[in-house]
Amino acid sequence: MADHPPLAPAPLESWEVEDVAPHRTRADSIEARAWRQFAAANRELVARAGIPQSVCESLDLFIDLLENAHRH
Repeated sequence: MADHPPLAPAPLESWEVEDVAPHRTRADSIEARAWRQFAAANRELVARAGIPQSVCESLDLFIDLLENAHRH
């Protein structure tokens, strides 16, 4: 039987790691659903106000508009 060096894992620096999206929590899912329902229910009002529909794609985009409207 030949002598082989013991197997050892590669150093962590050499491991390739894929970018993985963070897991969505139940609370995040509920919040996203509530936002979609709110945006759908107020679509006409948003359009009459002249707000681009793309701003309503997510709560984060809408909050950005509210907080930084002077830059848009």
